[in-house]
Amino acid sequence: MVQSLKEKKLLDDYAFSKFWIENRLQFRPMARRHLVQELLAKGVDGKLIQEILQETVPQDEKTLAARLLTARFKQRNPKGPQDYRRMYGFLRRRGFAHETVSELLERNTLTHDDDE
Repeated sequence: MVQSLKEKKLLDDYAFSKFWIENRLQFRPMARRHLVQELLAKGVDGKLIQEILQETVPQDEKTLAARLLTARFKQRNPKGPQDYRRMYGFLRRRGFAHETVSELLERNTLTHDDDE
């Protein structure tokens, strides 16, 4: 039965994974590792996932995170620790590494001061 579905192109892990990743990047961008986790949970082979990620996802996650941050907070003017925590948490929940998020926020002259 599975073979029959594959022959009719109704069961195609490659096409499904490529669609999933492209859809996520367009509508709910996230780090590569989150994309991998989602597809592994759906039963897609890890090697196939890596192959598609190489074709589809930009290598520089800082650019992706910056784009996401700009889109999410374009109407805000970040001023203090609370805004820093919101932006930091938002990007971390999307799977971006601490180093990537911290560097991005520091580069955008956001400062975090625990005393305030």
